[in-house]
Amino acid sequence: LGAAYPGLTAAAAGLATPQIRHVATLGGNLAQRSRCWYYRDPQIACLKKGGSICPARGGNHLYGVAFDLGPCVAPHPSTLAAALMAYDATVTTNLRRRLTIDQVLGDGSDGSVDHALAPGEIIESVDLGLPVASERALYRRAISRSYAEWPLVEVVVRAVIADGAFKLVRIVAGGIAPVPIRLRAAESAAQSAAANAATIASAVAQSTLGARPLAMTGYKLDLLRGLVHDLLEKVSA
Repeated sequence: LGAAYPGLTAAAAGLATPQIRHVATLGGNLAQRSRCWYYRDPQIACLKKGGSICPARGGNHLYGVAFDLGPCVAPHPSTLAAALMAYDATVTTNLRRRLTIDQVLGDGSDGSVDHALAPGEIIESVDLGLPVASERALYRRAISRSYAEWPLVEVVVRAVIADGAFKLVRIVAGGIAPVPIRLRAAESAAQSAAANAATIASAVAQSTLGARPLAMTGYKLDLLRGLVHDLLEKVSA
C-alpha cells in the first residue's frame, strides 16, 4: 500500500497513537465530529447542537479556519479525508455508491453538520483508483505538539515529474476550512511547468487564493505556504 499510495500511508502513519490506530476505522475518521471546544462544552448550544450562532466566531477561534466557507469556523478534523481527496477516492455507503470525498463531507456551507451523510447512512468501503506510475507523494503537518495531536495545518502533495516538468500535481490541505480543500490555483501554477524554484514559488503564492482568515487564524496561511513550499521542493528534488 505504501508503494502504491505513498501520500495516503504517510498521512495515516502519524495519526493519533498506535493504540487508537489499531482500533479506529477509516469510516470513523471520515465521519468524526468537530473537536471545537465550544461544541464539546455541554453548556453551550452551538450550530452543531441546535443553536443559532457559532460562538467560536466571536470568541476564541485560535485553531479555527483560515478559509471561512460557512457559519461554523471549526476546521474539519479528518486527516484521511484530505489524503483520500488527493487520491480521488470514492466512498460506498449502505445507501449510495461512488461518492467523492466532497460529496461525503459537503462544501462547508451547512454549519450544523460535520458531513453530508444522511441519518442512518454508514460508510461501508472506500475505493482508490489504480496507482500512478512514477508518482512521488508526501504528507506533512504543522502541529502544536509533536505527538498525538490534531494538526494546525496539513498538506498532501502528489506529483509526477518527467522531462524536468510537473506532469501531475495534486495539492490538498486540511485544518484550514470546514472541509479539506484542493488548492487548485496552486496546482494550475505548477501543472506542466518546469519543476524548479520559480514554479514552486508561483504555486506557493497561489496556495492561499480565496483565503478568508479569522482575526486569530492568519498565522495558518503562513503555515500553509511553508508546507506547500517544503513538499513541492521535496517531491521535485
